[in-house]
Amino acid sequence: MTWRVQLTDEARDGYDHLDARQRSAVDRGLRELADDPYRSGTRPEGKDPDRRTVAFGDVIVVYVISAGVLVVTVVHLIPL
Repeated sequence: MTWRVQLTDEARDGYDHLDARQRSAVDRGLRELADDPYRSGTRPEGKDPDRRTVAFGDVIVVYVISAGVLVVTVVHLIPL
């Protein structure tokens, strides 16, 4: 089952400011999230198991899972 991955406007703006290497790492990582947003290497942010973080290269990605509609919404991209 493949999940739809979408970015908020804020996340899209952050993506646009990444360099080419960072964008490539994020692109690969988002494809992996589309296969399994709960995959190994991700972790819950706080007490909500559907709000998660993961590092793709040197970019931290914060996202929310909407399991009922199979959507992953990226809310923040934080370059390190």
